[in-house]
Amino acid sequence: MVSDKPLTTGMNKLELHLFKRSTPIKDANVAVKFFMPAMPGMPYMEYKTVAKPLGNGVYEAAFNASMGGTWQVHIFITTKEGKKYRLKSSINL
Repeated sequence: MVSDKPLTTGMNKLELHLFKRSTPIKDANVAVKFFMPAMPGMPYMEYKTVAKPLGNGVYEAAFNASMGGTWQVHIFITTKEGKKYRLKSSINL
């Protein structure tokens, strides 16, 4: 995951560079879920989006971070052959 600008609350854009064994994953359906688990005094927060293909295994995902803190990120990839992958990460605002 790469961002041209520092991540902040509000709208952000991330580039996802997807590769398998050094080969770009092209023409895939890529969905991304950003979420923050519930904590005392704070409800569960979630933002889902579909990433836009930019070419050569690079996809762009926009998301709205409603507050700072650690957001969990799950990336769901379905290749053109139907193979499914799920990647997990996190980002800090």
